[in-house]
Amino acid sequence: METPILIEELKDYPFDEVTRLNCEDDMLKFKAPVLGESHTALIPLTSGVLLAYYAGKPEETYQMRYSQYFQDKILISLMLSGDSTHHLQGNLEVNLKKNQSFIYAIQEDGKLSVVEYKKSKRFEVASLIFDQEAFNICLDKFFDKTQKKEKEACLKAFFSGKQPGELFDITNEVNLIIKQILNCRLIKNFRRVYLECKAYELMAYYFQSISCINNSEIYFSADDIKKLQGIKSDLSTYDLEDISVENLCKKYGINRFKLTSGFQSLFNVSIIKFYRKQVLQRAFNDIKENRISITEAALKYGYNTPQSFSRAFFKEFQIRPSAIS
Repeated sequence: METPILIEELKDYPFDEVTRLNCEDDMLKFKAPVLGESHTALIPLTSGVLLAYYAGKPEETYQMRYSQYFQDKILISLMLSGDSTHHLQGNLEVNLKKNQSFIYAIQEDGKLSVVEYKKSKRFEVASLIFDQEAFNICLDKFFDKTQKKEKEACLKAFFSGKQPGELFDITNEVNLIIKQILNCRLIKNFRRVYLECKAYELMAYYFQSISCINNSEIYFSADDIKKLQGIKSDLSTYDLEDISVENLCKKYGINRFKLTSGFQSLFNVSIIKFYRKQVLQRAFNDIKENRISITEAALKYGYNTPQSFSRAFFKEFQIRPSAIS
């Protein structure tokens, strides 16, 4: 039987080549013995929540210890392709296959845990890493006092210490949101708001699948609908840089689960798509009425390049910005 190569810390491993792909989210492409050619990204989504992404094709079977960074964190591991084996505390073993996930509450001795990737097998994995406090806040905001059973279902799903948890299938929506996060090229406040919204959209789908709630079973009162209509109005009229999910939830007294699911149900569009449409509509008006250049519009409305702005503009309006400037 092949003996896996143990890697204590990825950052201490000798790399043949490291290339930074995107300075906004610390995405790297690297090549090293054993690891093969790989990609990794660390993307802060919102306060206390980080997305870690890793893809590669190892030249040898290896095991990697859970980083010291993970101590006392909540880890949601999402296997997007390939498979991996997690050797956890208390002699627990989790075999993750494509489109499976699990939640792990990592204790102080979490460094005893390792994840194993097989030789010559391509894999792709994303992990949501929560501070304990941030995770508890998320649960409280997604599950109100009337949803105790659903909240308990989430807590029972954890792998923790010697307690075996549960594996869950990853929905297509979760897979798509991760890709959208990785491909985000917005900057400044536009990026911050976009990633914050995506983080809660991702958690809404994930927590819903764990707690076995169907969209058809979500109850929205007349007051909820009124709040969502007010939120839509805010997104249409306010200065977009002042908008955040946190502020909208506080202002209207609505939890994030109802905000993301309710907005989609009521207006037949996700809050992210609606927000993006408002950004592009303002850019359209700015170019047409104020005669700003395409380069100025791209910078003002959060796009890295005029080319990426033009593509998004054309996709929305079926016309190039140069045609109205």
